[in-house]
Amino acid sequence: MGCGAGSIAIPLAQAGHPVIAADFSPAMLGTLDAGIEYYGLENRITPLELAWDDDWDLVGPVAKAVDVAFASRSVTTTNLKGALAKLDRTARRRCAVTMVANSSPRYDLHLMNAIGASVTCSNGFVYAFNILIQMGALPQVTYFESHRRDTFDSLEAGVADFSRMLEHVRKVRWAFIAWEPVSAPSS
Repeated sequence: MGCGAGSIAIPLAQAGHPVIAADFSPAMLGTLDAGIEYYGLENRITPLELAWDDDWDLVGPVAKAVDVAFASRSVTTTNLKGALAKLDRTARRRCAVTMVANSSPRYDLHLMNAIGASVTCSNGFVYAFNILIQMGALPQVTYFESHRRDTFDSLEAGVADFSRMLEHVRKVRWAFIAWEPVSAPSS
């Protein structure tokens, strides 16, 4: 869920796995379609326009449609419990989500602290963990960090942004939460 341009879907398909790649953005799915064609994966990836808030019973994958259902850095919904339940319902063997475990990747926490600006850290992964416990799952959490590469519209914009720093590495901490589905197969 939230496949974007296919940065995970395409390598999975290249490794021989059939993939249902869902995203709410027609533009992202268009980019995915170009990648599918470029790599010749038409028989391995099934693109699906789907949002978290859509009724998956009407437009989404059927219950237990995939071995593994996951959303990497794409759980953006006001109904976290519903989103986790949808992943749980869709998977036969395993579910996983990756959620930010500190400040948003859009902000540099170290820099914001240095200039005295307040940044709200995300605790959504804690809520997800607790929701999964309430659902009867036994979620496992692993943390990892990713380095962020900043991009700018021009060299001048980049120089202006970084001229205030001597040395800086920006890291975002993520929580990878995985669980075995607890939902019963539908009849």
